[in-house]
Amino acid sequence: MKNLTKIALLVLAVWVMGMAQDVAQAVAPPSVVFEALALDHDIGTKKKPKYRSPTALVPSPDGKIMYIAEQTAKKIAVYNLETKLVDRRINLPNEVTGIALTADGGTIYATCGSEIWPAGMVCVVNVATGRVTKVISDKIGHYPRAPVLTPDGAKLYVCNMFSNNLSVISTATQEVIKVVELIREPYAAAITADGKRLIIGNSLPNDRSTDSEWVSCQVTIYNTETDDTLKNLRLTRGSHSVFGVAVSPDGKYAFATHLIGKFNLLGSTVTGGWLHTNNVAVIDIDKMKFLNDVSLDYANQGMANPWDIKFATDSFPADSTYMIIAHAGGNRVSIIHYQAFIKTVLEATAQGVDMQQKFTYLLDDVRKTVDIDSKGTRALAVIGRSLFTAGYFDDENAHMEEHRITLSTKRTEVPAPVIHTIGVPVPKNGERQGEQNYYDADLCMQEWQSCHSCHPLSRPDALNWILNSGVAGTPKNAKSMLYAWWTPPTTWTGRREHAQNSIIAGIELELFQQSRTELTVPMDTFFMYMKPMPSPFLVKGRLSESAQRGKKLYYDKDKVDCIVCHKGPLFYDDKVYNVGVEDVFDQSLINTPSLNESWRTAPYGHLGSYTGMREILEIDAHSNMRKNVVAGVLTLQDVNDLVEYVLSL
Repeated sequence: MKNLTKIALLVLAVWVMGMAQDVAQAVAPPSVVFEALALDHDIGTKKKPKYRSPTALVPSPDGKIMYIAEQTAKKIAVYNLETKLVDRRINLPNEVTGIALTADGGTIYATCGSEIWPAGMVCVVNVATGRVTKVISDKIGHYPRAPVLTPDGAKLYVCNMFSNNLSVISTATQEVIKVVELIREPYAAAITADGKRLIIGNSLPNDRSTDSEWVSCQVTIYNTETDDTLKNLRLTRGSHSVFGVAVSPDGKYAFATHLIGKFNLLGSTVTGGWLHTNNVAVIDIDKMKFLNDVSLDYANQGMANPWDIKFATDSFPADSTYMIIAHAGGNRVSIIHYQAFIKTVLEATAQGVDMQQKFTYLLDDVRKTVDIDSKGTRALAVIGRSLFTAGYFDDENAHMEEHRITLSTKRTEVPAPVIHTIGVPVPKNGERQGEQNYYDADLCMQEWQSCHSCHPLSRPDALNWILNSGVAGTPKNAKSMLYAWWTPPTTWTGRREHAQNSIIAGIELELFQQSRTELTVPMDTFFMYMKPMPSPFLVKGRLSESAQRGKKLYYDKDKVDCIVCHKGPLFYDDKVYNVGVEDVFDQSLINTPSLNESWRTAPYGHLGSYTGMREILEIDAHSNMRKNVVAGVLTLQDVNDLVEYVLSL
């Protein structure tokens, strides 16, 4: 479907340019062909350069090759660690979100999907030839990632992030044999050495934001022998953004990197973990029990946005295993002596100590932090005593760093990293620089958080927040940044004129730094170019039959009144209304939000009081849907169709 669409665009462009020869002025410029291809990052242009965005590092079994998933370039770079050269790049049909390598090193399974073309696929790559031998797409969901092979290579597990499920693939038949429902936005996974348990990190809470006792993300313990979920474990209240999962070498414990939002506190400061702490959760796999949540922060410095997590065991004494965590926001890695770490956690847990905001447990005798030049490192790899990192935004440097793993805290004893050139430097345009700024905790006082911390991947974190607005501050559900630039005014109450004002306010009131034009203008550009992801409710990119019926209802003012406020291509207006959402804290009128991508932004309402779209549509002050059902104007099928349409936008 995707390739046919591109071909159609090219044919149309050629036809238009041919017709233009017979008129005084061209209907479309010659650049339209290249812009159509650049739209999905197929080629680079001056306006839309082609960036690499490393998102996964996987070494070959013999440690001589590093396979680098270059996400937005749609390639896997095959880097030779002996010659220090890229042997070749393997082209894939869409963005590479993750790679898994078979034990013999002969086959790569690459998950592919993008925000423009999210329909999922798994590409089977023959390493020797560099060719894709098969594309598995049937029963692969929306935006797949985190491919994990069982130790025997018999099955491949793939997390479908926005379908909220897991695809189980037989590597013998290369077909999906089962699809299992998960919680919400599964992002990362890891398997035990015996292959019996798969640990899956669901990155966002699936609760009402007003359920302040429970709201949290969950980790799934999955039985690979029966292919069923054993248990879903809640992490600490306020947890979100589970972006890394690992299992200890002995298979006893699982670890999940994430953030804890202190959403129930007035955002008057960021220091001391007042707004966010950056944590790793510890889970007992056999007992299927959440043990503790360990802060990775220091008392006077945050370790923002923990992401990938790996273990280093080879080439060390038997009692020296290291747990390594990438801090994408702060451009650092933590090297943690695992035996000392797990001993400390178990002792503290036995004593009833909650470690989520304790900053004295991971001191220099247990953990060392290493600064890295790469920007936004989300991926790690370990070969022997060497740690490899590559920055998602490392466009100008185009390198991979190799650090020696040691717990020495003396700077003079820390060897300089080995720098591996993995590509040609590509200068950042304004949009890319704004995206990097959005994820960069260097903008925050003491580096506790980034913009991404409250709005992960530029969407909501499913929590309510009391922002730094003085004594009048009241809880509000985090908003998506999608179309914030195009739907002024911003904020739930429409108090700021446009997105630039909100960006400035965010830096000054939530990051506690002075805003500067060189920071805010690129972020404004990033917001301007942000595009919605096609909905998983679409069928082959089109409205389902139910959604088509719902669309007719949506525009029928005699039956429903949605179009009165949610109008135009962005489904919003710039007015404020009382929509009947009960709020004991704030009686302010609420600005109409855009409905685009509403399938992704639950819970709904300015307080996150409603987990389902139908729930909020049934509020009488919000719409006339429920009244018309009672009056017989609408059937229950009509209601289902209307909900299907809205969730398809």
